[in-house]
Amino acid sequence: MDLISGIISGLITSITLFTLMLCIKPKIKISNDIYKQIEGDTVCYYIKVVNISRCMFIDVEYKLSLCSQIKMPDKHGNLGSFIETEDVEFAKKHITVINGYSKKNSNNDNYAYWLTINADLSKLLAFKGNFLEFSISGKHNISNRMKCFNKSYVLSNIKLKPFYCGKSTEINNN
Repeated sequence: MDLISGIISGLITSITLFTLMLCIKPKIKISNDIYKQIEGDTVCYYIKVVNISRCMFIDVEYKLSLCSQIKMPDKHGNLGSFIETEDVEFAKKHITVINGYSKKNSNNDNYAYWLTINADLSKLLAFKGNFLEFSISGKHNISNRMKCFNKSYVLSNIKLKPFYCGKSTEINNN
């Protein structure tokens, strides 16, 4: 009887922990807009990324691609299209960890990053059909679950106002 109760309690514990680990996953917010900062002759662009989960986001990798839609006729004369991509470089190549958000440490901004892009995105997006595709992936440091987050941008997403500080990914319109 003790053996059966031990097996049943072990199974219940395993199923509970497995279910709990499935529920724990990374939560990242990406800004809907890109902030364009102009200082003299220097122009920089920023995408804001915020870890809204309480745990660290580790093994972080991010990429920004310029996507150009190219239309070409096929052998039957029908007009088709394909997407050509080209990587856009960030000023800082790699962030390995984004700390978790905590209400008591909300003044500590290590859970939010402004990723800097030095390329002139306004010129890259000026052509009809061009758009940017941003992706960021990483793992939750407790459950080790990996997740990829994506966001697309067009020319109208570039704003001249900065982001709010803290957890918000919104542009400050004041």
